[in-house]
Amino acid sequence: MVSGNYEVDYGGFCCVYNVLARIDDLRRGNGSHSSEKQEHDAVKHENSLKAAGISAGEAKVEATFVPQNTVPRIFSKTSLASPKAWRNLKNNSGLAVDILKLLEQVKKHQLTSIKDLYRGLPEIELIAKDVLSAAENFVRVLVRWIDETFSSLVNGGQPADDVWSIILEVVKNIFEDLLAKERGFSKVVFGGSRSSRRASYIWGVLLTHKCTTELSDLEIKNHSIVVGTYSQWLIANSGRKEATDALKEVQALKATLANTESLAKEAGIQAEAAKKLADKVWLQVKK
Repeated sequence: MVSGNYEVDYGGFCCVYNVLARIDDLRRGNGSHSSEKQEHDAVKHENSLKAAGISAGEAKVEATFVPQNTVPRIFSKTSLASPKAWRNLKNNSGLAVDILKLLEQVKKHQLTSIKDLYRGLPEIELIAKDVLSAAENFVRVLVRWIDETFSSLVNGGQPADDVWSIILEVVKNIFEDLLAKERGFSKVVFGGSRSSRRASYIWGVLLTHKCTTELSDLEIKNHSIVVGTYSQWLIANSGRKEATDALKEVQALKATLANTESLAKEAGIQAEAAKKLADKVWLQVKK
């Protein structure tokens, strides 16, 4: 990014993809370099970046535009294998807890980075802070939406597995069918001049910023892509709970009828025996 006669490092532009990638790195233990080998690898990586003429922050921005990363790795099916993997209420653990805890750490680190990168460039610093703030807010809104949607539907009688399935589908659609297309994964210039690549990445980050802001304002649940996916699920599952309840009632009724039939047979046998006994007594009386 160019300001006046200077090229500005765009590594401070941290949208939701960047934030989630950093959280994922910290969660997997990739955010610290404690061992000698890790320190060596870090230095080697830094040297390769210098040779390529980009900073670590810029490399992170560029990595989020790789087509394979349309859905952040932290929201993969493996990470979201079950509701308990997302949030385990018994021991207050899970991906949701980790995300919110590490979000603060990423935010503090990025604010420091933004301040250092854009010292003396207040307008650029303000834009970078706005992008980071919107990303942080979107992550919080998304976590809250997942928690509230799961709780509401399950408490309403929907099967937990079915509810989790639709939540995963919506999360996938948000990133793959909305954000990825809006930020222009297919339009980013991976070749070409350095300036055109920088412009593409910055433009993609700003488009992501715009889209996540809209999603947050609509609390996610009111966005058309969420409403559409949810409506299709409701139609596909309409009457499913009622049908399950009806089946249980039928099974209970069958059990009752079977029991009644058994009692009737038993009563019939007892009645026949009583009749025979009464006939026998009557014959004795007549004699």
